[in-house]
Amino acid sequence: MGIQSYLDHTEELLDVYKALNLQSIDDFHADVEERWNNNNFLSYFVDVTRSVAVLNPFIESDFKMYDDFVLLSGDIKFCAGMLHYLHPYISSSPYNITATRIDRRYIMHVSFGYQSIYQFWDRIGDLLWHFFPTGLAKDAVYTGRVLNNIPNIFKLTEPYKSLKELFDEFKEFFEIRNDLVHSFTLGTEIYWQRNAAYGDIVLQQQLIDKLLSYRDIITESLPSCISALRHSLLLISEIKSQPLH
Repeated sequence: MGIQSYLDHTEELLDVYKALNLQSIDDFHADVEERWNNNNFLSYFVDVTRSVAVLNPFIESDFKMYDDFVLLSGDIKFCAGMLHYLHPYISSSPYNITATRIDRRYIMHVSFGYQSIYQFWDRIGDLLWHFFPTGLAKDAVYTGRVLNNIPNIFKLTEPYKSLKELFDEFKEFFEIRNDLVHSFTLGTEIYWQRNAAYGDIVLQQQLIDKLLSYRDIITESLPSCISALRHSLLLISEIKSQPLH
């Protein structure tokens, strides 16, 4: 079996990215001046992380955290692209949902997307923990806890308010991800919901609508995650004007 079919598929996926203008952190941004202060992301990231004192040392390097943000944003972009790629071909009949190979691959990439977005937000909590006194041990760091424990003076800043607003918008998203990891997979849940909705036209249509909606939910999360990272870096920059000591 050759690799050419995979390469052809990759080219088609790149076309999807272009058509939808899907951009991860390491892509060219038309508004690069506004987003990263006229720098590429690496330069901007390091300018911030090395402009204030680190309270909790990085395990290896801030570069490694930079790499993870880039990688995770690319993973979210990939999942969004795959959902757009598969979306026209998933089952429209309530009796066939999850029955086809395409349905299962679509649902699988939804799950991957939820996991990647959760990881992205988890890294934001890690990043902030390195710079702010939160009273949290490393193994107790979760983004929500970090945001709650940041000194009150920083909660008055615009970067914090914007970041907290975005985080709150993702709360339901995090709950769904938690269920996927700790309860049942999305494929299993949808399969059981399909069976429970048998014969009920209203429930069946709601299930189809929910399945279709995942494409846009994952897609719209990509720029929101990147905005959240930008607000996080701006919040860290506030330490220069609001010293911790």
